[in-house]
Amino acid sequence: MLSLAACGKQPANEAEVVVPNESAVLANATNAAINATAPAAAVDVSNWAALDAAVGKYPADLNLWENSVLVAPMKALLKDDYDDFVERVQVSGPLGKEGGVLFVSGNKPHEGGSDAAYMLADPATQRLEVGIWDDGKLKAYNSPGALLTRPKDVRTMISNMRAQPKTS
Repeated sequence: MLSLAACGKQPANEAEVVVPNESAVLANATNAAINATAPAAAVDVSNWAALDAAVGKYPADLNLWENSVLVAPMKALLKDDYDDFVERVQVSGPLGKEGGVLFVSGNKPHEGGSDAAYMLADPATQRLEVGIWDDGKLKAYNSPGALLTRPKDVRTMISNMRAQPKTS
């Protein structure tokens, strides 16, 4: 007979003792395991308007640098430096947003503070700014027109990178 040890009560009779069906317990455990490991619903990053739904998600999880609306304009802007950018944001925070500007910043694995990069995107104007640190120097690439307003996190990153001692 099972006792209700947790609450210190004894069932009045055996009819009050409920033993779950073993197959129901197994089914519930299996469903819980499947749900815990199921991938999150895919976020559409194939058009500019959909990028807002990606805020808070990591670029690697979104394939942002391989298969998104940003790839073609970034490759056109960066040309041969596109691969350098992707290499420098392998370790990054999630896609952020401040004002109307989306942003990502990051660095190469084990190279924080030296090989870093950032990307700004304004979905409303479809304009970009990309910054890549190379040998301690910032190379900035901008879409034609007025400069985008850099989010605070990116301004802080730029300030911190510029404050680091130069190594040669």
